[in-house]
Amino acid sequence: MKPWKRILLIGIIVAITSQFYFNILLEGFRVSAAVILFPVLLMTMGKDQKCLKLGVVTGITVFILRFVIYLGADQGIVHAAREAIHGALFYLFYAMLFGWLVKDRYTVPLNRLFISVFICDLASNIFEIMLQSLLQLTGTSLDGFPVLAVIALARTGLASVIFMGEKHYRILLTKEEHENRYQRLFLMTTSLKNEVYFMKKNSEEIESVMSNAYRSTRSSRSSGCRRRRSGCPSPLPGMYMK
Repeated sequence: MKPWKRILLIGIIVAITSQFYFNILLEGFRVSAAVILFPVLLMTMGKDQKCLKLGVVTGITVFILRFVIYLGADQGIVHAAREAIHGALFYLFYAMLFGWLVKDRYTVPLNRLFISVFICDLASNIFEIMLQSLLQLTGTSLDGFPVLAVIALARTGLASVIFMGEKHYRILLTKEEHENRYQRLFLMTTSLKNEVYFMKKNSEEIESVMSNAYRSTRSSRSSGCRRRRSGCPSPLPGMYMK
């Protein structure tokens, strides 16, 4: 799959799953399963892409979907945009913070990843509440901070379970690949040994045939020479005397 298709797919998955939610603390503040999937997607499908790019595309996708839904509920363009914008900026803020905390997504230890996901979840929720309070012209209160921390911890735990499952699955795939490679190497070695054996056997047979042929040729030449010598008359006495 092309990179831009994977990036767009991540945005669509997050936007759709973000519609399964419940409200707490403030009207319009959502707690959804999308925040569990987002770091997983950042570490799998979007592992080779910049977090900022993924955050921008995901934020735009979330904004468009929620904006259309609010418009369908006859809430007006301004109200729909105001209700949709803080959710979109939540994922942009999350992706930027995640990219800053996790520099190398290929080698990050699982414990550091767990802490980074927890910080991103909690900080993004606080950011969204502050932004939503600002847009609704209400006072910002962090009385629900313990609730946000518990929610962030629970979602981080679920995301970590997925991370560990994905890591275990990759280990199994690597082990299976190594076993298949070993089997192919073993079969190749066995085949090579058989070929070397037959080549050695054929060379010995060829040497034996050539040796027998050489001895037969020498034997036939020697016997022919003896026959010619026995058939020649002896020279007469004094034939060569002057």
